[in-house]
Order: sequence, then C-alpha cells, then structure tokens
Amino acid sequence: MFKIITKLFASDRRFLIGLILIGCLSSQGYSQAIGSSDEGKVILPYSQAYLDQYNADLDKKAAAHNATFRSRSKAQAFNNAQKGDFVGACNLITCGSFEKADVAGGTFRTAVGGTNGQYQADVKYTCWNDDGTVDWSEGQYISYSTTNSNSVYPGIIEPSTFDGGGFAIFSFQNEAIRQTLSVIPNTVYTVCFEIAVIPRYNTVNSNNQGGAVIEYAPNLQFGVRNGAVQVSDPLTYTHNDLVQHQASDFPTRLSFATSGNNGDQNPGGWTEINPYWENRCITFKAGPNATSVEVFYKTGNPGRSVVLVDGLRLSVEGYANSPTVEPTSKVYCEPTPVALNSFVTSTTPPGAVLKWTTNPDLSVTADHLPNNPTVTPPGVYYAFYYNPTLGCTSPSRKLTLTISDLDSSFTKVNVTCFDGNNGSIDLSVTGGSGSYTYAWTASNGGSGLNPTAQDQSGLTAGTYNVTVSDGICTTLETIIITQPNQINVDAGNYGPLCDSVSPITLTGTPTNSGGTWSGPGVTDNGNGTATFNPSGLFGSNTVTYSYTNSNGCSNSDTANIIVYKSPTADAGNYGPLCDNVSPITLIGTPTNSNGTWSGTGVTNNGDGTATFNPAGLSGTITVTYTYTDGNSCSNSDTANILVNTAPTVDAGNYGPLCDNVSPITLTGTPTNSNGTWSGTGVTNNGDGTATFNPAGLSGSITVTYSYTDGNSCSNSDTA
Repeated sequence: MFKIITKLFASDRRFLIGLILIGCLSSQGYSQAIGSSDEGKVILPYSQAYLDQYNADLDKKAAAHNATFRSRSKAQAFNNAQKGDFVGACNLITCGSFEKADVAGGTFRTAVGGTNGQYQADVKYTCWNDDGTVDWSEGQYISYSTTNSNSVYPGIIEPSTFDGGGFAIFSFQNEAIRQTLSVIPNTVYTVCFEIAVIPRYNTVNSNNQGGAVIEYAPNLQFGVRNGAVQVSDPLTYTHNDLVQHQASDFPTRLSFATSGNNGDQNPGGWTEINPYWENRCITFKAGPNATSVEVFYKTGNPGRSVVLVDGLRLSVEGYANSPTVEPTSKVYCEPTPVALNSFVTSTTPPGAVLKWTTNPDLSVTADHLPNNPTVTPPGVYYAFYYNPTLGCTSPSRKLTLTISDLDSSFTKVNVTCFDGNNGSIDLSVTGGSGSYTYAWTASNGGSGLNPTAQDQSGLTAGTYNVTVSDGICTTLETIIITQPNQINVDAGNYGPLCDSVSPITLTGTPTNSGGTWSGPGVTDNGNGTATFNPSGLFGSNTVTYSYTNSNGCSNSDTANIIVYKSPTADAGNYGPLCDNVSPITLIGTPTNSNGTWSGTGVTNNGDGTATFNPAGLSGTITVTYTYTDGNSCSNSDTANILVNTAPTVDAGNYGPLCDNVSPITLTGTPTNSNGTWSGTGVTNNGDGTATFNPAGLSGSITVTYSYTDGNSCSNSDTA
C-alpha cells in the first residue's frame, strides 16, 4: 500500500505526527498528495462508521497504487516521462502497511462485544517475510496467539493515528517481519515506521473475571539493514527509543463491563486501549553498490509484551516531510500583513520550491499563492515543497492565522450607601487563548482592588480600569461604580444654656423613628427628638443625631451645646425683727447691680441691696435675692425673716394731783417684771408698778412705762 506520512524532528529523533490521507488525481496526471495536512497528532473518533469509511478509503487507494509501486523499481518510479506524474512520485515504497488484502488465507475473527475489530492469527503477508505467530488486526486485542487463538478478549485497540486500518501484532517471542525495498545506490532516503507496545493481558472468562495485566516488558528491535549506510540516525531502534509508557498508562484490566475501568470502558462492552502509536524515521544512504535494503521488525525471547507495527514509507530525502511550520497557528489582535515564509523553519530540499496554497488539495494549482507570499489574516494556508523535476510534492503543513476573538464584559453592583465599600464587579472574558491575566487600576476615589484578580468586591465609588491579556492580545474595560448621595442629616442648633434651666427638646432632621440621639444629658425619645437636661453639665457638650433610612444607609450630625454654670446667689440671714423696729438693709451676694431683691416689705435699692421694713408685718416673711451673671444665667436665694409683733403697752391715767398729796402707785399693762417705769418723781418698783411722788413738782409731768416681751420686742406708753 502506498502511504505518505510526514515526520517532525525532535532532538536526534524524527517524530512523525499526523494523519495523512492520499488522494488520487484525475487524468491530468499531476503528482499530488491530497489531504496530507500535518497539524500534529490527530485523535480519531473511535466509532464503527468512521473506521469503516476510513478503511474503505485506504483499501481503495491501495488497489489503485499498490500494483504499480510493488511491481516497479525505484528507477521506473522516477521515470516520469515513461510513467506519467503519479501521485507520490516523491515517496516510493514497495509494501507499506498491513492490510487485510495482504494476508494470505486463513479465517478472520471478530471481537467479542465489538462491532469493528477483527483479526487473523498466524498470518502470512504477501508483501512481507514473517516469522513466528505474527497476527493481523483491525483493532482486536490478541495475546500469545496460535492457530487456535482465543477470541474472547474484550479489548479494542485504537488504530494508528498516522495510518489507521490493519496492523501486525507480535504476540509471542522471536517474531519478525522483513521486507526488501529497491533503492538507487548512493541515494539518501528516509524510511519511517509506525509502532506501539502495550501490556499483555490475561483472559477474561464468561463471568467477566481475569483480564488483568500479566506482564509489560518490551523487547524489540526495528530498523533498516543490508545495504543501508548510516547518515545521522541510527539504523536500528529498540524499545528504549520509544516513549517509556508505564503499565499504569494503560487500562488496568480488560472487561466486558459497559462503564468504569477508569474511563477506559466502552458502553458497547469492551475495553478501549490507546496504544500510544509512535513514528520513528531513519534517514540513511544507500550503499555505493546497493540496489536494495531490508527493513525489519522483530521481538526477542521472551517478548513479555504485545508489539503493534503498522505502516512503512520510503521517500527521497526531503520529500518525506512537510515543511516545518512553527507555530502552526497564530492569533493576531488585528489584521496585519504577514510573510508566510517567516513561519517555515526547515530548509528547502535541493531542487525544491517552498510553496503555499489555500486549498488542502495541493493539486488545485489555481489556489497556489505566489512565491514568498504576504497575506493578511485571518486565513488557513498550507505549506509544501514542490519538486518541478519530479512533478511531485511533499505532504503539506497547515498554518492557521486568526484574528483574536478576545472579548470582555462585566456586570457591576454599585455602592449601596454613601462612602460605603460594598461595590463589586463581575468580569467575564471570552475567546482568545483561554488563559487570561488581569491588571486593575482605580481612580476618582476608587479603592479596594485586588489588582490581579478577575472579579472584584469590597469596592468604593470610583472609576476602575482593567486590562485583560491572554498573552497575545488585550482588551480594556472601564467601569464606574457609583454611590447614592449622602443623607442630609441636621442635628440643629441649641443654646447656650444655663445649667439651671429646664430640659429642652432636641429635634433632628429628618424627624422620624429612623433618627436616634446620643450624648451627655440626652434622653432619646425614639421619634427623632430627644430631651436634653443641662443640669450638672458645663462647657461645650456634643450631642449626636444619627439617621438610618429604609435602605440601611446612615449619616449623622452633631450639635455643640454650650452650658454655663449658673451663679451662686446668697440672700443672707436676717432677724428675727420686731415690727416696730426701723427698716433694715438686705445685702445679697454677689453684691452689685445684677442682683435684685423682692418680697413683702422689700424696697430694692438696685445695687444688690434692699431696705426691709417690718412695720405692719408679722410672722415669717420670705424675701428673694435674684442674681443674673454676664451669661444671662440667673440664680436666686431666699431669706426668711421672722417679724414679731411688738407688745401693746398702757401706762394708765393719773391725776391731776396736788404736790402735797401722798405718792401714788403707777401700774403699767402688762404688769410684770418685764415692765419698767421712768420719769420725774417716779420710783420703779420692778414689778410693772412704780411710786410717783408729786412733791416739789408742778405742771404736767410725763412718766413712761416701757415693756419688753419674750421676743425682746419693746413698747412704751406715757402718762
């Protein structure tokens, strides 16, 4: 079978990655590999319909080309004048893959539980010389087969992603396949092998038991010999040159189950095995006298694993491989002229031209671009090497140029209350590479950012800018977080007050139950008002009105109430007095014109003093001294003056008398020892009486009776 498979150089090994399909041209005879784009490893959908279609396509192409290339020498294949421009003239092979048609005789078996896989044990290949129990398979797992191979292993092996279809299985020790390829002496060639190694599993019985890994110890060699001369690559590879997959990379057991098995179980009831197909290429030179070389695969003794081989390609060096395009895709932030050749890092082989096309079918020359083209993305382009002498091409490498679809959007939550910090931003980013970084900045009062986070919370009102980068392009968002206006709260103005005044009412705005008062001397009323009692306070007293609206937003205002201490007033002490004494002076403290007196019998003097006249008064008389200081604060004090009523005294009536009469007795009222008599001719007797002797007297003689009661009040009368 004729196949074209490209290789990818990595370190000292050439890795061939990608699925290459071959298309035949029409009668135009242009040498071309159709659909040979090589973009990296392709994971095939493992379904019956897909594999049936794929295998049918391979069979059709094999029928069209195998007869020609298996029966023609290398020289004949190069002779385009004789043979015309056959597809793949740059890639020559005698017998490539392991196809069903290549198996000589035998009975084919199908996988238990599967609808696609089939195999044949102990096959002989018409194009290969094989030893041992080599088997053919399109997916069925086979282990240590014989002519009576067990067919109950419920394992389906994924075909090679480079080739697909049938492949050979080495399932026992000392097995080998050899093929002789025709070459031209002293010509450089590349031969590529498709190969994989999987564990050997135990049998699964009807109770779905067993099926575990028995052993996994690869022991194989493959390469080119007998006429090949080393150029740079080793001519022989071993299992150590393959990626060292561990047994844990494979299903732990084969099973009839329809789910589970760490995700390796197919719903159809068989275990899917990914064999990790690899491609190894050897560039060599045919010896100076060599007309053929031998390529081979072989396992050792013991094998202790299951070896899968598929695909063989021999190519004129340089045309086995597509151009190396790095990277195979690139994203631009905006349309930009691009030189396509700048993406190719490999060296154009001698006699070839680097070409580009927009069509994966390289035979459509109308879609070929001029040499060294410059294009403007987006677009999909295919690079390939064209040999005008041989009239053929290498496989192509796909280059995808796109314009970034990086985009961003956001939703936000504004700050609920003035001067709050509960704003948030939910940033959504789509497109681009899918890996984003964020750079936030804030202005106009914004704060609370986490500068590298995608979403933000705990924000104040302000302007926020974010630059989103996917490592290639950026997008910018500007978000404004707003806040409501501050609630207008007014505590009002009060005072100054004197500490002696009655409590006042504080009224805040707005006035309702949302407002509360606090501070010294404050009793909150629960309705936006409060009672303020200045008693006991002094100086500036700060009271606070706090208001919370229905949204839970608050503000407050304060009022400073000046409280003055009231002056200390002293009215003094007076009395007791008798109602017949002369007026006395009342003196208040402090004594100045700011003090005023009031009360019964009081005459205010305007200088802090007053005249108190007890005449006509009796009992306790309250007089008040009120003092107002420079702060208009007043205080007062009272004095209780006891006024006693003076006694009523009667001296009596006597005479007229003759100066020669005997002395007479004067008797005063009241009559007791508190009364005393005085006057000319009077001898006081000490008991309220007296002896009056008129002798020697003449005319009107006045005598006086004075009386002092228990309150020390005195009065007198004359006769």
